[in-house]
Amino acid sequence: MVHYARAAELGTEAGDTYLEALALTYAGLATEEHGQPNDGLKMLQLAGLKARSIPADEPRAVVVGECGRAAVQAVVQEEPASAYARLGSHEAADRKLAQARELWQPTPADPYGDLDRPAAVLELDRGRLVLPQLAEGFRRV
Repeated sequence: MVHYARAAELGTEAGDTYLEALALTYAGLATEEHGQPNDGLKMLQLAGLKARSIPADEPRAVVVGECGRAAVQAVVQEEPASAYARLGSHEAADRKLAQARELWQPTPADPYGDLDRPAAVLELDRGRLVLPQLAEGFRRV
């Protein structure tokens, strides 16, 4: 957490909103994963606010040759979904995923863009997603 805090400080001092959004996102995820979903959610929400200020021509926010500000904003928007789910607010988690999809949809050529994975993880956590191969195996038992 010290490293994330320092990264956020450096981003603030440099006026680098991209770095600030990234540092807050990673800090929020780490906080959530270490058993503090409410505190993690707050950091992720701040990251979402910061991501809105990323310049349109930010060269580090490039996805498959195009400006990826929308992609960064979408990823920052979907990250709180897991925190909401851990807090028991599945409807809020679903809303966050939907908002992320409204901002950006990855192209098939984008190896890094996939908003389906977080949605699938949430469904697995809820016990609502069973792969056909697994379902067949369960029937045999």
